[in-house]
Amino acid sequence: MRRSTLAMLLTGLALLASVPLALASDQPAEFGDAPAEEAGAGGPALAAEEASPHLAETDDVDDEGDEEAEETRPGPRLPTDVATRSARVEDLPPTVARPTRVVVESLGIDAPVDQVATDDDGAMEIPEDVARAGWFRRGPAPGSQEGSSVLSAHVDSRTQGKGAFYPLRTIAEGAEVVVEAADGAAFTFEVTSLVRYGKDDLPISELFRRDGEHQLVLITCGGAFDPATGEYDENVVAIAEPVER
Repeated sequence: MRRSTLAMLLTGLALLASVPLALASDQPAEFGDAPAEEAGAGGPALAAEEASPHLAETDDVDDEGDEEAEETRPGPRLPTDVATRSARVEDLPPTVARPTRVVVESLGIDAPVDQVATDDDGAMEIPEDVARAGWFRRGPAPGSQEGSSVLSAHVDSRTQGKGAFYPLRTIAEGAEVVVEAADGAAFTFEVTSLVRYGKDDLPISELFRRDGEHQLVLITCGGAFDPATGEYDENVVAIAEPVER
C-alpha cells in the first residue's frame, strides 16, 4: 500500500514539472517575428509595384475602346510619390476649369487640349493625334494659384506630319502663351526659359510640382531621332510665368 502511494506521488510530481515546459513552448513569438516554421521559408517578398501602387492603377478614366498608337513616343516618366493635399474643404484651392486650348501666336501654335494622366509604364500620356496637346490632369490647371501646369504634345509623326509643338524648340524668351479654359476664361503666360534635357535627365520633381509659384510647363521631344526605337533623345521644355492682366 505504501509503495503504491509513493509511486502515485512521484508520478504527480513528474506531471507538475512538465507543465511549465509545455506552457513555455506555447508562448507567442515576439511581435513582428515570423513563426519558426515560416522564418526564411515563407512566400516571396512583396513586389515593388504591389507595395507602392502604380499611378495608373488609380486612374478613373474609362479607357475602353482606346486603340493602340501607330507610333510609341511616350511622354516624360513621372514619380509615384505624388504629394497629397488636405481633404478639408477650407484647405482646398479655388477650382479652376480645365484647359481646352493653347495658343502661341508668335509660333503659329493653336492646339486643342485634352486631359491625360499616365500610361501603364508611368509615362505621361500624349494624345495620339499630333495636332492636339495633353494637360496632365493630376496636377494644377493653368490659372491656379500655385504649382506647375504641364502641357505636352508630339513634335511630329511619320504618318501625321508635324505636331502641335513642332515649333516649340524655337520659342523666344518673352513669348506670350495663352491658355483657354472650359469656362471661357483665358490665362496669359510669358516664356522665361527654354531648356533641353536628355530623356533620363528631366527634373520631374520641379516640372510636376504641386506647390510653389505657379508656372506653365510646355514639353515636347527634341534632339536626335533614333529610327531603331522611334524616339528622340531629348525633351524640349519651355517654362512660362503668369502675366497679370
